[in-house]
Amino acid sequence: MKKDNRFLKAGAILVISGVVVKVLSAAYRIPLTRMLGPYSMGRYSTIFNIFMPFYSFATAGITPCISKYTAQYYARKETEKLPILKRKALFVYMTVSIFFTIVFLLFSSVYSKILNDKVILTGSMILSPNILFATAESVYKGYTQGKMNMLPTAKSNILESVSKTVLGLSGVFFVKYIMRTTQQDLPIVICLMAVSVSGFICALYLFLSVRDKYIKNNRFSKTKCISGRKLLKMSVPISVSALLVSLVNFFDTAVCLPIIKKLPYDVVMQSYKGGSFKGAGEISIYLFGIYQGMVLTIFNLVPAALSSVGVACLPLITKATVTENKSQLQKSANKLFIVTSGISVPMCTYAFFYRKEILSFLFSTTESQTNISSALLGIIIPFGILASFIFAFNNILYAWDKSKEVFRILLIASVIKCAISLFLSGIPEINIRAFAVSNCIFYTIIFILSLVKIKKAGINFNFIKIFFVPLSASVVAVTAVMYIMQNLLYALPDFLTVAFSGILFCLGYFLITILTGFFVDI
Repeated sequence: MKKDNRFLKAGAILVISGVVVKVLSAAYRIPLTRMLGPYSMGRYSTIFNIFMPFYSFATAGITPCISKYTAQYYARKETEKLPILKRKALFVYMTVSIFFTIVFLLFSSVYSKILNDKVILTGSMILSPNILFATAESVYKGYTQGKMNMLPTAKSNILESVSKTVLGLSGVFFVKYIMRTTQQDLPIVICLMAVSVSGFICALYLFLSVRDKYIKNNRFSKTKCISGRKLLKMSVPISVSALLVSLVNFFDTAVCLPIIKKLPYDVVMQSYKGGSFKGAGEISIYLFGIYQGMVLTIFNLVPAALSSVGVACLPLITKATVTENKSQLQKSANKLFIVTSGISVPMCTYAFFYRKEILSFLFSTTESQTNISSALLGIIIPFGILASFIFAFNNILYAWDKSKEVFRILLIASVIKCAISLFLSGIPEINIRAFAVSNCIFYTIIFILSLVKIKKAGINFNFIKIFFVPLSASVVAVTAVMYIMQNLLYALPDFLTVAFSGILFCLGYFLITILTGFFVDI
């Protein structure tokens, strides 16, 4: 029997585009962190942590919702409803987004006055149109993904990243090194403007690309389609789930960071052996900038790259649930699990053992910054595997109409994470590590609770098959690479160390997994 390789093709398109986007993101954030410095990067991250709750709540649930119902209509051969679905979704979600844009601006105005920092309000005004742009993007992406057409999403993501990178870096370079401005806020404003302009470019591209051959008088057609209420019923829990994640980050910024700011300087400094804070400015913002700008940039490469795999599998899982094909459902889920594990496990393993070289090469950090960021990354990077699986589990639950369950799981994990961050951040010896530790516990709780729900949906998760082979292959490959690098290719610059070790590791890992037949089921 011929294999259905639509998932593999769709997943490959999104994964490749996701890797390209993350490379572009690194190409953006790495030089940006260098130019801004940890202190300004901390302020830039603070503005984004205020913006993201509103952005997430307005847009996060749209793409999976539209993708699910588009795939559902295709499975039922009700394609005449698709143009109506798209227009109704645009009307409903744009209305909601306009409301949240207004609320966001009002909140930012108040928050700016409380902190007596005008750049917060200025940055919010610049970022606010991006909520509307992202809403339109999400509808178009969900609409095409439900048809198993991933190219518009892939192209738009790359276009948005390229435009943001070019506009942001060139703008900051111009004001800092050509104009030689001494204003600390101007480079931050330039970066925020690049985000909104790139969002507009992406929305415009999708608007021009995703067009239907409209049915005559379709606007007034009596054909019954999904109601706006039902759209919101599915998308709102997803959006609230995304909102929780943003609020957790905001909690770290607004509540825990001021606590760290009050910790004794000497104790914090001594907790990082080999770390120096000379000329760092405010130590809490400095550490926060390292954590956000360096550590999370590397960590997020893993789950972000794998989130696309779950997106590609959602239409197939939706079809299996609509047709009540339990065998096909399990096969689709197994493909999703194998790809997720087969990529996330080696990425996290390699990043753990070569984290110092990666950080030093990417960010050109001082020895002190490398020691601090390496210590933080060593705590959190192994849990990138669990974070990657969360996207897979969530998309299965979305296809199963269990978006409320995703919200409940995230609510439990978020409350526990905030409590742990609050408790640990007040301990001088732990300080900013509180964010990394609480994140590890956060992803562990979500993984366990999501796995329970997946099993209730009738999907088996074979731990030995899914984890044993890629983990064993990763450990064997990285051990061999470390031996080669230490005995044959030692004393190389960080760039060559990362390049050679990375190439050797990939070759060794894929050779082992291919010989064991790990990827044969996809």
